[in-house]
Amino acid sequence: FVTVPIEEGDRWKLGTITIEGSERFSEEILARQFEKPGGGWLRQNVIDKGVEAIGEIYSNTGHLYARVEPELVEREDQVADLIVHVNEGDQFRIRRIEFQGNRKTKDKVIRREMSIQEGVVMSTGALRNSLLRLQQMEFFKVDETDPVGIDVDPEEPFVDLTIKGEEGDRTELLFGGGFSEIDGLFFQGQFKTRNFLGRGET
Repeated sequence: FVTVPIEEGDRWKLGTITIEGSERFSEEILARQFEKPGGGWLRQNVIDKGVEAIGEIYSNTGHLYARVEPELVEREDQVADLIVHVNEGDQFRIRRIEFQGNRKTKDKVIRREMSIQEGVVMSTGALRNSLLRLQQMEFFKVDETDPVGIDVDPEEPFVDLTIKGEEGDRTELLFGGGFSEIDGLFFQGQFKTRNFLGRGET
């Protein structure tokens, strides 16, 4: 038999939620990322999900190094207020997008599947969506273990992206034949390419 002693301690409720340090987004918008816990009880998963959601907001608007740190402040009657400290950091833009491993497929064919482009604010969500769309291409396969290289400019808020992959299966060759009493011996063949001249055309 294994006996596990548990000391529950007092049960706390979640009080007010305050956001400090945010300039780009209002406190109301960021505070809405926290779900109201059932019964008003203080729940760690509610805090974790809210902090993660705020981090996503900033990473999708170019703040790649934003820090979101929660702090609980206890007060009377087992109520704890939540203070979320935000350090936004710089907003980064995309300076250059390059592709690696496309020996035959033209850059513009891959680029048209991207949800991001050069000159716009860097969005990690749009980058993930772009990689997902590229994975669905038959003639260019994104490297699953190391799909993208991110080079951050140490002096200016710009990033360079390198999308890594390799050429996929592009060509199909089918051959057949037979014998007919009318036509005699015959042969047939079929040629199909999904990336004609590297243009992404079938």
